[in-house]
Amino acid sequence: DSSPKSITILAPCFNEEEALPSFLEHVEGILAALPEINWSILLVDDGSSDRTWQVIGEMAKKHPHLRGLSLSRNFGHQTALTAGIDHLTTDAVIMLDCDLQHPPELIPLFIEKWRAGAKIVSAVRQETEQVGWFKEVTSRGFYGLIGKISDTPITPNVADFCLLDRTAYIALRQMREQHRFVRGMIASLGFQREFIPFVAKPRVSGASKYSFRKMFRMARHAITSFSSAPLRLGIFPGIAAMIFGMLYGTYILLRYMIVGDLIPGWASLMVVVLTLGGFQLLGLGVIGEYIGNIYEQTKSRPLYFLKGTIGDLDSNSSSEESA
Repeated sequence: DSSPKSITILAPCFNEEEALPSFLEHVEGILAALPEINWSILLVDDGSSDRTWQVIGEMAKKHPHLRGLSLSRNFGHQTALTAGIDHLTTDAVIMLDCDLQHPPELIPLFIEKWRAGAKIVSAVRQETEQVGWFKEVTSRGFYGLIGKISDTPITPNVADFCLLDRTAYIALRQMREQHRFVRGMIASLGFQREFIPFVAKPRVSGASKYSFRKMFRMARHAITSFSSAPLRLGIFPGIAAMIFGMLYGTYILLRYMIVGDLIPGWASLMVVVLTLGGFQLLGLGVIGEYIGNIYEQTKSRPLYFLKGTIGDLDSNSSSEESA
């Protein structure tokens, strides 16, 4: 199809007032060289405490392609992406971070693979420049774990940096989980998908807003949302403990019948009690995590609340709607 296509560049922002001008300059420079594409940029302010929203408003006065959404508080990166997706009307969306760690130079390649028929084009991180060893190790460990236990195959090191065709993002829009892991949800869609390798660049300014606590929370939500394996963690230790208990009990009974004495075993008893107690508490914690997810989901609260908008969010409609 050679007809003009419309694309939205979607970027969540949290305290990124310093990075936004550079991000806008880079992205607009690349999009301006694509005359066959009608494009717009949608920035979602995720409850920033700095001047991010004011900066978006100031830039929108000079850049007619710029749109903005402001969430009432900090709902998190994944929910900010969801808010942007909920307000799309274009033929496709490209999601990326505004700190320029996701290189905008790959946008033409995303579009090329999309025009060739892919409904989803995802970027896969090969390495990250100037990243700490701890973050690298934990990232590898997370993808190694979720790859083994997930009910949905998730490509290791796949990023939220991706292109979604209108068909794909409308399908994604129907998923209203309270605890969101967008890259896993995208993997579950099943549409034709292509991958692009990339090297994550250092942040253009400031420090990462993704603390260890936030990364751990997202990993926890990802595991409990895409795998039921943790609920079965206690099965095999439970069976092993039961068999051990039966064998040990048989041994004590036989010793008493043959030798005539009982084995003094306070130490061994405490080891068994503490080990089994630890497994039981772990199992209760895992069950509690799933019950908590069910509780949050059954309340059916909105995923986010909007505080304000900038620009006409419907100005770049899809080519199907425009036809």
